[in-house]
Amino acid sequence: MFNWFFFKKNTYISFNFRGFGFKRDIVKDILSIGIPSSIQHITLSITLLAMNLIIIAVSDTDSVAVFSTGWKVITVACAPLMGVATAVVSVSGASFGARAFEKAETALTYSIKLGLLIEAGIALLIFALAPQIAAVFTRAETATHIAGDLEVFLRIVSIYLPTVGFGMLSSCIFQGAGKGMDALTATILRTIITPLFATIFAFTLNMGIKGIWWGLVAGNGISCVIIFSWVKIFLRDIVITEKTAIITVESIA
Repeated sequence: MFNWFFFKKNTYISFNFRGFGFKRDIVKDILSIGIPSSIQHITLSITLLAMNLIIIAVSDTDSVAVFSTGWKVITVACAPLMGVATAVVSVSGASFGARAFEKAETALTYSIKLGLLIEAGIALLIFALAPQIAAVFTRAETATHIAGDLEVFLRIVSIYLPTVGFGMLSSCIFQGAGKGMDALTATILRTIITPLFATIFAFTLNMGIKGIWWGLVAGNGISCVIIFSWVKIFLRDIVITEKTAIITVESIA
């Protein structure tokens, strides 16, 4: 990339540092998105740490191994959704830049439908193939005893997958709109609600380790619905405001 940009210079966009001038406003805009996005990754790590602490309080290190192994499968299952999310940031950012807010709303709706379709299909595969997936990760003699628990985890948490897009893709709309703090707030909301429900299901409802898995599903689902509703209201308000401004200008003219 360095060679293409600075030596060959045969790319569509070329760089010339001679014309570079530091502009505080541009740097501020970049950091207003970049810093909250970085913190989002930290909060997700905090969620996993909290989940591990809850699991240890309820069960033992075998359950931690089940969660760690099973979560790797779930992370891979979410990979297609992350690709869609990257596109949503770009498309919605272009829409907001062009003040074509209805296109951003269309991008959200289309991406949610696509994400739901993809993740529902993957969830069905994981649910159906849970014994085979668990067997792949528990071939070692020291891990065979957790195969059954891992199978249970995969089948319960596979229900989590179709709802993930509602939260993840909605947060991307905030990023595309330049609302980095709103995107961070949405992530923090999931960080708080998911462990909270895991705790309630495990301790208050006395469901034990399975309660943590169900709490993970319920907490994520509820937080994603809240974030999705928040973004829909945000887009609706901004579209109404834009239409009102256009009508006002036309009336004056």
